[in-house]
Amino acid sequence: MWKIKHGLTNTSEFKAWSSMKERCLCKTNKAYKNYGERGISICKEWVDSFENFLKDMGKKPSREYSLDRINNNKSYTPENCRWATNTQQNRNKRTTTNISTNVRGVSCKNNRYEVRICANKKRISLGTYPNIEEAIEARKNGEYKYWS
Repeated sequence: MWKIKHGLTNTSEFKAWSSMKERCLCKTNKAYKNYGERGISICKEWVDSFENFLKDMGKKPSREYSLDRINNNKSYTPENCRWATNTQQNRNKRTTTNISTNVRGVSCKNNRYEVRICANKKRISLGTYPNIEEAIEARKNGEYKYWS
């Protein structure tokens, strides 16, 4: 029996699907340690079927979009994936938190909490605060102001 070809192997959607599989399944892929080795898998409907992937994800809105997992600790599934811009991807990536506070964008210096955020390719200071609670609130407000 002949397998019907979809004729979409040169599309960016197919390349995204293929790259996803390489990161999660191929131990020789340089990104495997951040995906497959971490337990990031691909739902069974997508592993062997680009057609199912495309049916669930649809076409990319434009060239500026790429495949993104909404929760970076979960696998590639229709519920956890979207087409995202580079800005959305950067806000969603795994990052290390500040060691002294364990809060992203908040650092402690001289018993004051300094808050920063990145927006529009610029690092913005949101001020310094006397306690961690105020600093966390300032960071949340900054995310709302600059990222919403």
